[in-house]
Amino acid sequence: LKGSDVKILGFLQKKLSENKKVGILCFEEFKSKLDGEHIVDFGKRSDGEAHAKILFSALRYFDTTEVNEIYATVTGLTGIDLATYNRMLKASGYSILDVGE
Repeated sequence: LKGSDVKILGFLQKKLSENKKVGILCFEEFKSKLDGEHIVDFGKRSDGEAHAKILFSALRYFDTTEVNEIYATVTGLTGIDLATYNRMLKASGYSILDVGE
């Protein structure tokens, strides 16, 4: 997901209310504002190393669930975050949803 924090949180909250089989990979700062069964903490927004470490285990976790959609917050686009972002792009089939600013 790409967009402002307010738009991303609104989008995720709406998706969770519409569909209980949604998986969410989000920054620690967002997790307390979301209520759902399959929410994975991606670490603090500023912790690129945590994002890299968590990504594959999060995807493996989602594979063990019945989620039919997965949404993830976008990491930064420099350094280790860029590598994580590229992995996320591949995992999503190069699908980026811009929810607006």
